[in-house]
Amino acid sequence: MDYIKKADGKSAKESRIYHVDSIYEGDELNQRFLQLKANVCDINPAFVKKCITGMEQDFILLMEKAQDYIRQHFLDDEEKLLCMLQECVFGYYVIAPLIEDKAVSDIKVLSWDHIVIKANGERYVSDITFFD
Repeated sequence: MDYIKKADGKSAKESRIYHVDSIYEGDELNQRFLQLKANVCDINPAFVKKCITGMEQDFILLMEKAQDYIRQHFLDDEEKLLCMLQECVFGYYVIAPLIEDKAVSDIKVLSWDHIVIKANGERYVSDITFFD
């Protein structure tokens, strides 16, 4: 049997980073999103739960509340913020780009700021993190 070493046996000092583009990039936009989320979703979590499990009218009411808040405070980023909120409440939040990436086969969320993925047969640390 011919055994050929694939590595030199030394551990890597740092993990390789896997980058995907995300709508949650950008510090100023993230701060605006967190304010929106705090004032629309976090104030009344029972309403958000009802919106997820309820009728279409509940969803429309939630998005109208978000739209009103955005128009009062951040009119210039309305479309982006509404998209971020919709992904937060009804989607996979910050890990959505990893799920949609065809190269990614495994996603392990080890902590809010440490997400390990397997892409193209190799392990990476993602540069995507949750806010807290």
